[in-house]
Amino acid sequence: MKPMLKGALIGCGHIANYQMEAWSKIPEAEIVAVCDLIEEKAEKMAAEFGVGKIYTDYLKMLDQTSPDFVDIATRPASHFELIRAAAERGIAVLCQKPLAASLDEAREMVKTCEKHSVPFMVNENWRFRPWFREMRRLLDEGKVGASYFARFIRRNQRTLPEPRFGGQPYFVEMPKLVIYESGIHYIDTFRFLLGEIESVYCQTKRIGPIQAGEDLAVFILNFAPNESGESPLGLVDYNWCSQPEYEYSLADDFRLEGREGTMVTKGDGVVHLLRNDGKTDSIETLDAPAGYKESFRATQAHFAHSLLEQGEFETGGRDNLKTLAAVFAAYQSAEKKQLITL
Repeated sequence: MKPMLKGALIGCGHIANYQMEAWSKIPEAEIVAVCDLIEEKAEKMAAEFGVGKIYTDYLKMLDQTSPDFVDIATRPASHFELIRAAAERGIAVLCQKPLAASLDEAREMVKTCEKHSVPFMVNENWRFRPWFREMRRLLDEGKVGASYFARFIRRNQRTLPEPRFGGQPYFVEMPKLVIYESGIHYIDTFRFLLGEIESVYCQTKRIGPIQAGEDLAVFILNFAPNESGESPLGLVDYNWCSQPEYEYSLADDFRLEGREGTMVTKGDGVVHLLRNDGKTDSIETLDAPAGYKESFRATQAHFAHSLLEQGEFETGGRDNLKTLAAVFAAYQSAEKKQLITL
């Protein structure tokens, strides 16, 4: 099958490897050019994935290759200029999270794309993990009844006893860290499963000795009433300083409770439906490593299919503003030590 969409990638760092692997599994799209300020990184990426053109100047790449879409895999500070350049050329945008350093800047990105009638999606892939998609299906089928509580617990030892940031050493300098960089995934997944967030209460700590930002966060999310009139509560208990319970650091320990049952996943790719009659249904999806990679493929396939079918993105730019609003509200809550209403 000949690809129907021609794409260009900007940013050849750590996360781009997963994105390029995902594009290689999506027959409707092909990355024809990659760009990075460090030419050697672009060359390595192009060689590994069979891309014919490399650039260090993104404007030259956009003008010379005229792609249908651009995949932006750079740090947040560069997103606005890259998005604007693509929008002005009528090129669809898929941009890595977190979208921006402020809600106002994110709003300007959305307005810019809307002004030029350019499709704009944020690469927020956690909700596309297979176990969360299965949970969404079970919710839609009414298997747990009205949801009233859910919680995430996760440990990923990256700041103690010494920094372990791998291919992302810039994490050390980020003034906003755990919530902004990673907790944002949980906020977006909560929205996917429980609906819109009305208020946030958050506490943070800086435990590691080197990094600038917080590496421990506990926060409570209050959700708008669902169809059953229930207003669910969500709890996130997350840090980068304690030892994980599970061998794979990207496993999710998640529990969602409803009036007719409870869903649980422990990062092994199995969703356990605990029914009120005392029986348990166990549904296998993918294990954590495979599910992690699958989330990239599923997200990017959704982007490509929506472009081709002119459909609506699940994580479009305007929708992502709601996730970002909760992220920044969490920091505001931690600073003021009070509940923040969105």
